[in-house]
Amino acid sequence: MLSLSIILLWATILLSNGFFVHVDAFSPVSPSLVGDVLLRYKKTTTTLSTPTPSTTSSSSSSSSPQHPHHHQPLEMVGTQSSTKTTEGLTTTTTTNKRRVVLPNDIDKWFTTSPLDQKLKQQRRQRQSLQTPPPPLPSDDDRTWHLRLDDHGRLRMGLEDDNDHDRTVLMDGVSNTVWSSSSVIFKRESTVVNKNKSPSSLFSSLLLQTTALKQSVETLSLGRLVNCQRFLAGARLTRYWMGPKFGTHPHEIPYDTQFLLVELEEEDDNEDETAPRYALFLPLVDGGYRATLEHHESATTKDTTSKKLSSSSSSLLDVVCYSETGGPSNNNNNKNHNVNALYIAVGNDPYELLSRGFQEVADTLQTFETLSHKNIPSTVNDFGWCTWDAYYSKVDPKGILQGIQSLKDLGVPARNLILDDGWQHVSPQPKEWNQLATANTMNDDGGESAATETLSSTRASMAPLLFTEKMGRAAFHVVASGITRFYERHVQRSHHSSLSSRLWTLMARRTLLKNGLWNYFDTETDFGRQLDSLEPNWKFQNVDSCTADNTSLTLAELVHKLKTDLDVKKVYCWHALHGYWRGVTNGLGESIGIDVTQAYTNPSKKLLRMEPQMAYDTPTLFGVGMIRQKEDLKTFYRHLHEPLVNAGVDGVKVDVQSGVSAAGSGVQSDYELARMYTQEMEQSVAERFPDGESGAVETINCMCHSTENLYRYKKTAVARASDDFYPDRPESHSVHLVNVAYNSLFLGEIALPDWDMFHSKHKSAELHAAARAIGGCPVYVSDVPGQHGEKLLKKLVLPDGSILRAQKPGRPTRDCLFADVGKDGKTALKVWNQNRQVTRSSGDASGGVIGVFNVQGVAWNFDTHENEAFPAPPTLTAAIKPHDIETLRPHQGPFAVWSHREKSFQVLPSGETTTDISLQPHEWEIFTVEPVQQSGFVKWAPIGLGDMLNSGGALLHVGPLEETTTTTNSTFGEDAGDGWWRQTTTAEIETRGPGRFVAYCQPAPSSIIVDDGSSIPSHLDFSYDDESGLLEFTLPIEPKEGNHHKVTVAWDHRR
Repeated sequence: MLSLSIILLWATILLSNGFFVHVDAFSPVSPSLVGDVLLRYKKTTTTLSTPTPSTTSSSSSSSSPQHPHHHQPLEMVGTQSSTKTTEGLTTTTTTNKRRVVLPNDIDKWFTTSPLDQKLKQQRRQRQSLQTPPPPLPSDDDRTWHLRLDDHGRLRMGLEDDNDHDRTVLMDGVSNTVWSSSSVIFKRESTVVNKNKSPSSLFSSLLLQTTALKQSVETLSLGRLVNCQRFLAGARLTRYWMGPKFGTHPHEIPYDTQFLLVELEEEDDNEDETAPRYALFLPLVDGGYRATLEHHESATTKDTTSKKLSSSSSSLLDVVCYSETGGPSNNNNNKNHNVNALYIAVGNDPYELLSRGFQEVADTLQTFETLSHKNIPSTVNDFGWCTWDAYYSKVDPKGILQGIQSLKDLGVPARNLILDDGWQHVSPQPKEWNQLATANTMNDDGGESAATETLSSTRASMAPLLFTEKMGRAAFHVVASGITRFYERHVQRSHHSSLSSRLWTLMARRTLLKNGLWNYFDTETDFGRQLDSLEPNWKFQNVDSCTADNTSLTLAELVHKLKTDLDVKKVYCWHALHGYWRGVTNGLGESIGIDVTQAYTNPSKKLLRMEPQMAYDTPTLFGVGMIRQKEDLKTFYRHLHEPLVNAGVDGVKVDVQSGVSAAGSGVQSDYELARMYTQEMEQSVAERFPDGESGAVETINCMCHSTENLYRYKKTAVARASDDFYPDRPESHSVHLVNVAYNSLFLGEIALPDWDMFHSKHKSAELHAAARAIGGCPVYVSDVPGQHGEKLLKKLVLPDGSILRAQKPGRPTRDCLFADVGKDGKTALKVWNQNRQVTRSSGDASGGVIGVFNVQGVAWNFDTHENEAFPAPPTLTAAIKPHDIETLRPHQGPFAVWSHREKSFQVLPSGETTTDISLQPHEWEIFTVEPVQQSGFVKWAPIGLGDMLNSGGALLHVGPLEETTTTTNSTFGEDAGDGWWRQTTTAEIETRGPGRFVAYCQPAPSSIIVDDGSSIPSHLDFSYDDESGLLEFTLPIEPKEGNHHKVTVAWDHRR
């Protein structure tokens, strides 16, 4: 009876003071120790604040009387207060944290009661609590950390709370295979939201291993037990990667190079600073390249919790490999500690990526992040690329026509990319032979220089040509049947299927090999090798080089482009290893270097990703590779110096990830890719510096293996996805999905290049809108005379510059993990920032959101091709200002300009949404600016309203400023004839020409423009009272660099 009386007394005391004892929180230890447990309790009072003072009240805990004995067992250990405003109603929540000291003989209370049995059951369920929790400081004073415990669990929790980490990220991480360490190298990185405290929202570690003994090792990482949704950046082919979306770890694809995970929310976790995202980055270190993939094991079971049991088959593997096939060349790395995987957690996905990649760069010391590189000035100018206009049949005459055509249109190309087709290759394309045959004789009856070159090349290939003719004759007999067999049974099959193995055998051992050679030789350039470091005969000063007998050397062409057609920069294309199939032995002999003709032997890992590698040209016919570092230096010097002498400003370096795939038979593909990439970067940095920005004038392409990406110390631009294909209608929406999601990862290393497009095309507007907000270079590959004039003039100013957004365009937070190509409900939304601002400038950053309905097509990781889905739906997308991450510090209001509708909306807060409906392949662009208010004036400049990225025209937006002027009465203070005037002014710097739009209330009194070359002048304007739309027309800029400085004034008198 005495024990029961004590229990009732304690319950009365606690309930009378608004407390409830959570007895299920007791530690499952011996009852004799329960009295020493310190428990934390929370008492929450909510005060609703409205404009009337009568509704305001203080916390009841401070005003209510306390029990006379209450002060002993209850002790205040911390107070938290938070305020939230929703639709004008402010809710203030105050949390008082207390700890309760229970008497030492409390174990006597729970010996035989039914409550004791319930407690024992609850203790068994709470397996994660092994020892009593010590007294803890306030959560606000501690940071989250990530650690690997002795039981193989990767845990997330608060520092100094090692035994009670709140969330398990991974389970079953073998301590015999993996060890963890902190990231050693630290330096300040660029984060998206400067107002947040990164230290309390971010934690990371490295997983290392000494278990790498063979050239390819598959190591179990354990189970990913905390995964609500994920976004994987996985390789689609040896050259390109793309996104894969899912909700369960068993969907994580092969060769995943980047993994972003949305973590599950804890129902009982009220800590808003708890991590919401996890980042996994497989590394390249110690002679190995690591990737992630899922490995399902049906026998794996878990007995600790329901959450872990539901993910018991969610095993992940880390695959580490050093070469494509054959024995390991890394015996010296046995028992060497290799950094294999970087893992970080945080609650801001963009900051997580930014800081994560910076820490990886500091740890590996092999690459630099984009935030520490200079970007070439070419990205701010419009360009034209020769590829989709001429492919490899390009010649000087066609180039001049292409540039002239755009200039005549009023959208001059400042940059030219001379793509594939200018180099001297072997075997020569057959159409070259036909042209040369028509001009075989000089005026004196002798053979021309071009003919002599062609003759020598063909003579060197005589044995191949003989077998080629035999194969072609046999191939034509069964060509149609072979084509049907390939399309039906091989093209989409797994590399180990019977049909795929049969095709590979035929391609390597039968006359099919000769038929394939004929196909590669006549339909593609993939079978050719670089044969000379001089330009081919089309770009030499010989009479036969053009159809109208006008000849230009490469140097003469570049000079004409820059002097007559106002081109500023010229880039030339080449492959990382020379050409598609490398270089010839003859080229090596001509410059004194060794060249090895190697026949690749792709491993099963590579064939699983790209089965066609079993019968592509490097496998069937070999590839010419350079093995020595000094020889590579010589090669790049002889390749690049003639371009410099010809006036070429930069290079586009292609086929980069094909080098590592060609490593087998030569040396480690890891080592080969490292050597080629480093020597290429060193050469371009020395020979192609941008004098304006200090950057390196290089575009990296076909480079999405981390063996290449994690080597970019100097180059700052890289293609973001596979090519724009004019004749593949199913590829256009997938192209946008790939560039947007790849930019999340790639954009931390280099500025993503979203590739060229055709301005006169069914999907032209979709591509143009994406380029406008992508923060990327803008260039087209139009056939001369075939242009979308109106569309181009929405992208390009009359001087050839573009209104480029300032960051890599990336998906908004709410569609990071949505399968926007095939889920049937989600639009792709891409955000960007339009001005780089500093705290000292006083500028308020603006932004842009692009919305695209790209449903209907997605990449199929099983068939290795795009898969179309019938009847893509109409979508409704919700847009809000805080979709733009850099606007999150601003609470509102915001002015929102819709490009296609040419209309304004004013949204009161950053979380206020506006909806838009989009048909398949439709799009819209929203320009968003914070509204400034001073006195009676509201103001938000938008930019050039007819341009796709209107806000890109704004270079600076100053704050509203007020001046007041007063005069006294001439007849005494009470006469009433004095006056008072208040003038509010807004100053902006903007590009032009064009129609400038802004939101303001009320109408301004005057608008003055100053371009620095003449007397400032007043501009006429129109104003709509209902919407607040202000419009005026800016003149053309008098010269480059003289931007418009506009002053808008409002006068108010009385």
